[in-house]
Amino acid sequence: MATIYAVSSGEYSDYGIEAIFSSLALAEAWIASFPIRAYGERRIEEYELDPLDLSDGSRRHWFVRLQRETGAVKECNQDDYWSGESTGMDVKDGFYTHCFATDEKHAIKIANERRIQWMAKEAQKP
Repeated sequence: MATIYAVSSGEYSDYGIEAIFSSLALAEAWIASFPIRAYGERRIEEYELDPLDLSDGSRRHWFVRLQRETGAVKECNQDDYWSGESTGMDVKDGFYTHCFATDEKHAIKIANERRIQWMAKEAQKP
């Protein structure tokens, strides 16, 4: 997959993407061509181009929350809120993830695999 680089600036209602580039060097050159801004710095955001082929229509977006230690399902539903393929822990000791899956069983399987990987990474931290 290819990565694209978006130069953005502003916050909240003032947020906007100024330009999109095929390389980090071009995005950095764009930023360097402007004087220092008095309000809000320009930044580079990276995005995967075509991160997932959904053209066959077989997968839908799901949000899954599992009990961290046991993997018991606390919540699993189709969700219209997209925050990227985010994964993490919430304040209620629940592991959560957003994913694309064919059905509820598939979504739970993906979530459990991610939970196990997440826990392994956490265990390696000093």
